[in-house]
Amino acid sequence: MSTLDSNIYVPYEFETPKWGTIIDMHCHTTESDGAQSPREVYEHAKQKWISVFAITDHDKITRHPDFPAWVQNDGQLILEWVEVSARYVRGDYRKSLHIPVYGLALRWDIEDILTGVRRGKAEKVQRQCEQLRKNGCMITLPDNRVVPFSFDAMQLCFPETQEDGFNNAHLVELVLRHRDNMRKLENLAPWINEKNLLREGFKSEWRYRREISLREKLPEYEPTIEELMETIDRSNTIVSIAHPNYTFRTVEEFMMQAGYILSLGPNAIELNSTATRPWYDALETFRDYQAESYSPGFIRTYGSDCHDLYPAKPDNRHSLLWDMNPHIDTVDNIIAARFIRNFTLRRSSHSF
Repeated sequence: MSTLDSNIYVPYEFETPKWGTIIDMHCHTTESDGAQSPREVYEHAKQKWISVFAITDHDKITRHPDFPAWVQNDGQLILEWVEVSARYVRGDYRKSLHIPVYGLALRWDIEDILTGVRRGKAEKVQRQCEQLRKNGCMITLPDNRVVPFSFDAMQLCFPETQEDGFNNAHLVELVLRHRDNMRKLENLAPWINEKNLLREGFKSEWRYRREISLREKLPEYEPTIEELMETIDRSNTIVSIAHPNYTFRTVEEFMMQAGYILSLGPNAIELNSTATRPWYDALETFRDYQAESYSPGFIRTYGSDCHDLYPAKPDNRHSLLWDMNPHIDTVDNIIAARFIRNFTLRRSSHSF
């Protein structure tokens, strides 16, 4: 066993690990908007023989104090890093990108960015709760009491989530949990329906302000993608673009923006578990072009974006922890796993 630091352990015999060759570098816990604790997620990964496993909570590095002991006992490669929210704006075109960042120890200025994002997000969610209350929305508590929508009531529904860990997903779940909420929102704006809410939630606040006034205009709290990429030392981290098949509505839309995104210097792109064959082919083209033009070490990362190990109702976006994209074969997994092992061992003596 090679101990790199308190957060990551790499088996020397990674070519033939006692684990499988399943890779999942994108999942969430109760540290952000996941349904299970870090310990539960880790134990589930172990049961499913996942050999490369990363917890990428939203805008928060999950450093559970027991991770080193668990990993040392089990001989699993684990990366416990972060999915950073970033603004992508080009003229009138704007997107909220999710950028998984993997490393041994992220620099203090990244921590500053994450702290700012969490504070801004918490303020936004609190104001959204107030606006939902004003529009008559209710929350069904765990004891089945029904109370007006509020941030305090939200905290009672998710007791393990810290105050700065709440986000859009918590709002959507609570709105949909009470049967009358959607009727009230649909009466305010007909285009607000369950399908749109599950896809976009309350992220497009500039659209909702006119009909529902979900929040006042807040200062931008997410860094731009340019600011984030300038801060990250890409020689010592893996920087990926998460689930482009979620973020962009079509392959064509993604490819129209891909050139500029490539120029910013990410060194990986994620193939999500639910990506279709056209997305697989597009990301292969993206990867090959990036490797030739910008970053010779450019790779694909793989992720389920698992938020719940035991979902009551699949949402066709977030898979189960062990789910792999059907277009990936074992060779893909071994190549990526080998790269990640070499990447971490090669940089173990560096300061990130």
